[in-house]
Parts: sequence; structure tokens; C-alpha cells
Amino acid sequence: MARWPSPKRLLVAVGIIWLCGMAFIFKHVVDLITRTAVLEAEEEARWRNSTDAPVDLAGLKSLRTGVQARNAAASLKIANLISTSNFSHIIVAQIHSRIPYINALLDSMSTVRGIETALIVFSHDLVDLEIESAVATRNATLNIVQIYFPFSIQLHGNEFPAPGHRDCPERLEKRKAAKWGCRGSNSSDLYGNYRNAKLSQVKLHWWWKFHYTFTNISLARTGIPVLFVEEDHYLLPDALFLLDYFWKLRLTACDPPCPTVAIAHHRVKLADYDDAYRHYHIGPWSGSTNIGLIFSYDNYLTVANCSQVFCDVDDYNWDWSVYFVMNRCVETEFEMLMVKAPRILHIGNCAGLHHGKTDEECDMARNIAEAKKKVKKLTKNGDLFPVDMEQRRATWMQQQKEQVENGGWGDWRDRQLCRSITKSFIGRV
Repeated sequence: MARWPSPKRLLVAVGIIWLCGMAFIFKHVVDLITRTAVLEAEEEARWRNSTDAPVDLAGLKSLRTGVQARNAAASLKIANLISTSNFSHIIVAQIHSRIPYINALLDSMSTVRGIETALIVFSHDLVDLEIESAVATRNATLNIVQIYFPFSIQLHGNEFPAPGHRDCPERLEKRKAAKWGCRGSNSSDLYGNYRNAKLSQVKLHWWWKFHYTFTNISLARTGIPVLFVEEDHYLLPDALFLLDYFWKLRLTACDPPCPTVAIAHHRVKLADYDDAYRHYHIGPWSGSTNIGLIFSYDNYLTVANCSQVFCDVDDYNWDWSVYFVMNRCVETEFEMLMVKAPRILHIGNCAGLHHGKTDEECDMARNIAEAKKKVKKLTKNGDLFPVDMEQRRATWMQQQKEQVENGGWGDWRDRQLCRSITKSFIGRV
């Protein structure tokens, strides 16, 4: 009959097994560290060996000169239109590159009652002759002027504010950024991410366009409402009708008067309620409202005087940046007046910066067709152009604790350029 090994032999056997196990684990840990080091070294080598795409310096200089000429001509056209027309509205559209949406925006504007009373400014961050021509062909029916953002990615090749190959990749770990010595290594955002030039351009463009409107367009300083829209917005026929109604109502419905009105929002399900197109809400300024906002010159001065907050807050969204201005800089607690059923539709729910699908994968034609179908239905049902409006309570608009910054705005160069844009306009009026 076999006997159990002695305790001493058993202990030795266990020890040998433990050592073998530890050796096995140690070997795999070393292999993992080695493979990780090799992969990181290869990643760093790819970054260091990368080069910027060649830039046609002569062509870039010509492009910049062309933008200067276009903007100078736009100033003259604006002055001429103001002197020969009796405008009571200004509509400013921020435009990028999605031609189907741009054409849809123009189509929708053509259906708006009273659009002849609006001076329309299309602000581009891309010089594209096809887009420029598409907009220009509408001059017979729409009073449009085209201006160009001078700090766009397109106009700067591989130099800031355009991205360069020496910039820190957006998702690079901080320890790697410090080791590589990439540009912006000490300027990550709240969440450890580095600069995304396309995201930064949107906020910088909005800020430049915002200042341009109220300093270069004398009409904007007379107190008339200025509506801000974007290329993937679709205006309903009664958009200006509602704008005029609320622009007067804000003076008596709010105490103190609401400085800003919104004729749209992203809570589109609210439009499904009974009589939604006859109702409106009053509540605290909402950072999530970036569609259909109407500003006055006084409101512009309020925001411009708090430019340090706008330019320094770590949030790449212009709308949330304005929200932080209202909550951190403005002493008076302002409210905003907002429609329950949006008069501007956001049809760009795919493609663009915030969506994963590309332009090719996104069925823009279907989105546009659905918007036109919706307008046709609303017109048939008599929902537009309400005779009277009633206020309804909106719990979602009630004051909540301040929101957390969304990040994406940690690079000191963006903040400096934002402040420089402010300085270039302030004092010119």
C-alpha cells in the first residue's frame, strides 16, 4: 500500500510548483511589458516619421487674398442693402460643406412668410465655388450676403489653427505626450484629450461670426432680432411670424424682460402634444439650446463683456460656452422664452461632427424629404401661424445645478485665438 509523502517532501513539491507558477507568470508579464514597449516605440516612431501633406503656398496665399476680397465686398454689399431696403430681421447661418443641407436650408427660407424683410448672412469656413454659386443663385429671391471665416483650417495649411503632424493626437495618453514632446502636451482638456481642430473650428467660427454680425452690420445694433441658424436647419413657414410675436412678448412675459428667444429646440417630441404649436415656455437659460436662438445687440454686449469665460471655459460647444457665461459671469438671472413646438427643424441627425456616419452613409435626401413632408402636414392641419399663444409649464426648463464642462477646449492656442478675435472686434463700434 502506497504511503503519503512526508510533510517535508510535500512542502518541497508545493514550493517547486509555486516557483514554476511564479516563473511562468513572471515570463508572461515580462513578455507583455516587452510587447507593450515595442508597440509604444513603434507608435512613437510612426508619429515622429510622419510628415504634413505638402502645401501649395502660392495657392494658399491666393486663397487668403480671395477671402479678404470677398469679405471686403460683402461689407460694401451689406451697407448697400441696408441703405436701399427696410429690413426688420437678420438671419445669420453658419455654413460648412454639406451641399444638400445647404440647398434645403435655402429652400426652406424661400417658404418663410416675410423673408423679404430679412438680411441673410451666410458665414462660411470653407471656400468652395460650388457652395458659393449655389447660394449666389438665390439672390433674386433672398437678400443674401456671403462672408468667410478668416481663421479656418482650409486657409492655414499645416499651421495652427489647422492641425499639424507635430500636434498631440487627440486620444494620446498624457505620459506618452510628455515623452514625445508633441505640441500641446501640457494642454489636454478636463478628460485628458488633446485638440481636435475640427471641433475647435466650430466654436471659433461661431465666436467670430457673432462679433462680426454686431460690429460690422450697423443694422444689428438697432435692436432688431438676429436669428442664428446652421447649415442643417430647416425653417418652417411661420418662423419669422413666431419670432416677431415672441420678440414683443418677451418684454412683458418675463421680469426682467427675456433677453433671448428660441423658436426651436431639440426636444422635438414636445410638438406631438395637443395644441403644441400654440404654446410656449419660460425658464432659465438652457445650454442645450443651440437651435433657433435670437439675440439682440444688448444681449451681444452681455456675452461679449464676459468673453474671458467664453474663451477659457473647457467646452468646445459654443452653446454651452454661452450657458457658462450666463451662469458664471452675468449677475442678473435672465430667463429665456421658448416655443413648445420648434419652428426650425434639425435635419442633420447623421453625418457632421457629432455623428459616426459619413456623408456617403447618411441619407440626407431622406431627411430633407421628411422635413418637407412634415411642413406639408402642418400646413394642411392648420397648425402654423397661430392666432394666439398660451404659456405652459415646462419642468425640464426649471433651474438645475450647473452642468459640467464638456471638455475639448484645453489647448491654450485656441483660448488665445478666441481672445484675439474678441480684441479685434471690441472697440470698433
